[in-house]
Amino acid sequence: MLFRSGLPHGHDREATRCGDEATALHIPHHHHCGDTNDAAPNHDDGETALQGVELPVIEVGCSFPAMGSVVDIVCIGGAANVEQFARARVGDLERVWSRFDPSSELVALNRSGGRGAVPASELLRLAVDSSLHLWRATDGWFDPTTIDVLEWSGYDRSFERVRTRIQHRVEGPTPVVPTPAGVVVDHERGTITVPEGVRLDLGGVGKGLAADQIGRAHV
Repeated sequence: MLFRSGLPHGHDREATRCGDEATALHIPHHHHCGDTNDAAPNHDDGETALQGVELPVIEVGCSFPAMGSVVDIVCIGGAANVEQFARARVGDLERVWSRFDPSSELVALNRSGGRGAVPASELLRLAVDSSLHLWRATDGWFDPTTIDVLEWSGYDRSFERVRTRIQHRVEGPTPVVPTPAGVVVDHERGTITVPEGVRLDLGGVGKGLAADQIGRAHV
C-alpha cells in the first residue's frame, strides 16, 4: 500500500488527487511459516537461492484519493476484496484522524485543550499514543504539536486547496511549538487529555498506521 504525492500527467483529476508524505507497504502472498517443506534461503548466494523460484504475479488492486494523498494498493496474490476493504478502512480512519474535516474526532479533541480528560475512540487513542511514542523515541525531533507553525506557514487546508491558493502572507513571529509533554492517553478509561494551547496533527502517523492495518489484514 502506497500513499504517494503528485498528480500524474494526463491523469483523471477526479480519480487521483495530490498528496503529501509517502508511506509504502507491499502486501505479499500469505506464507505459512510452519511448513516443514520450506527451504531456508541462502543469503550468501543470491543467485543460487533464486534458481528455480517462480515469482508471484503482481496485481495492482486500485488507486484512489484519500488522506490528502493518492492511495495505491499493490497485491501479490492478495485477496479479491482488498480494494473494497481498503477503501472502506481508509475512509473510516480519515474520518477519525483528519484535521481538515470539521466533524472528525481529532478536530473535536483539538478543541478540548485544557478541559481535562475527554472520551476518545480506540482508533484515536492508537494514533495519539503512536505519536507520543515517536516523540519520545526521537527525543522530540518528531513532534505532533507543530500544527500552529504549519498553519502559520500556509498549510491550513488540504494540499489540493493549498495548491490552488494564489498567495499566502506570513504574518507575525513563528508560533511556539508546545510539545505533547502534557498529553495523556488512558486506554483503560478510554480518554485522552490535552493541555490548554496544544493541538495535534496526526497526518504522517495516520498514513503509516493505515498502511499497517490494511497490510496486516491481508497478509
